[in-house]
Amino acid sequence: MSYRTNLFSKMVILILIMLIPVVLLYWYSNHKTTAVLRDELNRSNSNQLEFFQNQVNTNIELLSSWPNLLIHDPDIASFRRIYADSNYFDLDAINLVKRIQNKLSIQESSSNWATKLYLYSPSLGRVVSERDARSYDKQALRENISSGWDVRKIQDGEDDRFMFSWITVSPYGIKDPANNAETIIKLEFDSDNIRDMLDKFKDDGRHDPFYFREESGSSITGLQIVH
Repeated sequence: MSYRTNLFSKMVILILIMLIPVVLLYWYSNHKTTAVLRDELNRSNSNQLEFFQNQVNTNIELLSSWPNLLIHDPDIASFRRIYADSNYFDLDAINLVKRIQNKLSIQESSSNWATKLYLYSPSLGRVVSERDARSYDKQALRENISSGWDVRKIQDGEDDRFMFSWITVSPYGIKDPANNAETIIKLEFDSDNIRDMLDKFKDDGRHDPFYFREESGSSITGLQIVH
């Protein structure tokens, strides 16, 4: 009986000794596989984020080129030479404004982002948009003129939104453009465009990507804007 017990014990020990390398090999293989999968997922996420960032940059660069192109348009060049003493346009001026509005509309519809274009004429004191041609407050325009992109936080119910704007002035470098410029073109779009892109970027409902702006400490998430 003792012999059988010793034999059984030796067999158990031998099996355990044989299992140890198998267990260690399994653990090592599982660890390496997990590490490889984690690295691949991180690389894939990084590539997706880089692609998303490139899309945003491409859209913004395209939009910022619009005012520079429009300011050389023949109709807009004609509009800047109009001087009126009354608050009303004559027939030729009205037709010119309609052509300009049509061009602004075509330009806005050429992007999948919702945008607004405004043409200011300081000499006329009028601003032309896709649907309107009205007078404007020169002081308010003066306060909004800045170099490069301007970002303003706006309140929209319980959520915050951000308005991005780009202004081009002709002639370039003129002092007090709100009074002295021949033409001012302003492009605007709000952060809903980026938020919509973030919604589409989500792979599933478990993760909400966000877009962080370091200068303001603000981020735009796929569902809401937080500050």
